Amino acid sequence: MPPNLNPYDLGSLLDAVDKAYRDFANDIVQGKKTLEQNSKELFKVNEELKTRVQVKPRRPKSSAPVLSLL
Repeated sequence: MPPNLNPYDLGSLLDAVDKAYRDFANDIVQGKKTLEQNSKELFKVNEELKTRVQVKPRRPKSSAPVLSLL
């Protein structure tokens, strides 16, 4: 060890690095959980939209121009 390096400072540095790695790992886990939840919510809404489209009666296609009331 270099003579001017305080071993207590090294311990603090190693603790800070360890904490940074743990925080990063926790952020990754939380990010995955958030993505999974969002995916489930979007899937549910997509299924609801599909159901609405299937239930909604379709208008017959017509080549006649559509008149709008002013």
